[in-house]
Amino acid sequence: VKVLLQFVNGLLVTKSDLPWTRKADTELEWTVYNDTTISLELLNNPLIIQAGDTILFQCSFQGNNTSEFRSLEQLIVAAFDPNDKQCDKAEIGKKDKTLEYHIRFQNLGNDSAVHVFVVDTISNTLPMQYIQVTDNSHKQKYNLNYKIRGHALVWNFDEIYLPSQNTSGDDLSSGFVHFKAGVTDAIKVGDIIQNRAFIYFDYQKPVATNVAETKVTSTIVVGNNTLEIKLWPMPVQDVLNINYEPYLIQKFEIFNAKGQKILGEELAKPASEYQYPISSLSAGVYVIRVNYGTGIVAKKLVVSP
Repeated sequence: VKVLLQFVNGLLVTKSDLPWTRKADTELEWTVYNDTTISLELLNNPLIIQAGDTILFQCSFQGNNTSEFRSLEQLIVAAFDPNDKQCDKAEIGKKDKTLEYHIRFQNLGNDSAVHVFVVDTISNTLPMQYIQVTDNSHKQKYNLNYKIRGHALVWNFDEIYLPSQNTSGDDLSSGFVHFKAGVTDAIKVGDIIQNRAFIYFDYQKPVATNVAETKVTSTIVVGNNTLEIKLWPMPVQDVLNINYEPYLIQKFEIFNAKGQKILGEELAKPASEYQYPISSLSAGVYVIRVNYGTGIVAKKLVVSP
């Protein structure tokens, strides 16, 4: 019996207790000769699949004289940790040259934090000379200073007086750093690039973020194709142009730095190109996710003042 499992883009299969006979980006196939149970382990890309999303699994069984089909809808649930680190790519190829990282922090204490330090342990596969800080919070209040110590970046939010979440809410108690890192030519297929940050609030013990991982693979595709979504102008201020020819855009969503959905629309008539007003968005860095029917693609969106 041939067993075919199809799933959405953004899921990475890390383990199968029964070896597959064929593997594609959003498909797995096995040949089964006896009654058996197949167990899988999967990881999701948080820039594509968010808490609250419903993902679809479809499985078909094809034998000599019979065929069956089953489907499963799975709701994504997760705990929310406001101090985290995200990377824009879960996988890269050897020809990829850059990765982008986003570090968030939030004061969950019971008093304002006078000083906040963000210490990022840069992977050895990301040469220091290619680090470029592209955005950070609290820019209107003061200039952000950062230093390089060994193989780590240190950002100093000095005299930030960051209020606590229980007195001022999520927005005022939060901050972020966004930077771009170059990838060395010495990477090889199978390498895993790992990064972690530590946030210091005054003299308290550091809060460790999750470990952001990116795996080096031989071939990278987006969704079921190798096309990149086109956005212009960039940065955008009033009207965003979205193009994903020859595919038809069915739905898109825009998320802020905290992973919260801010805007979005489901097109009544799917189209390859679409214009959308974004003048209600504040200046900053966002992520746009586009559903084109057979997959989902995501890309950074920069909004200018």
